[in-house]
Amino acid sequence: MITSNWVHRRLDVTLGRERAVGYVVFPDEGHGFERPENNQVFFALTEAFLSVHIGGWYQPIDDAELAASSMVVEAGRQWLPGLPEEGG
Repeated sequence: MITSNWVHRRLDVTLGRERAVGYVVFPDEGHGFERPENNQVFFALTEAFLSVHIGGWYQPIDDAELAASSMVVEAGRQWLPGLPEEGG
């Protein structure tokens, strides 16, 4: 299992190198996804992130999907289009 300390150390290094990183946490999940709402939002975020970096379109996440998810954006909100400025 990957610890949050390990992730934060890698995140600090990556952000220090000015790399595009979107770091999102689903606090009520473990190593995989149990809640379909979180899984849906994860795939939507992945689609949006890839649209920024390799082009193409993405289907925006709607407010109901975000509200049903436990998602918390820890870093890189600017690389995740379609999210509200705060929250989530």
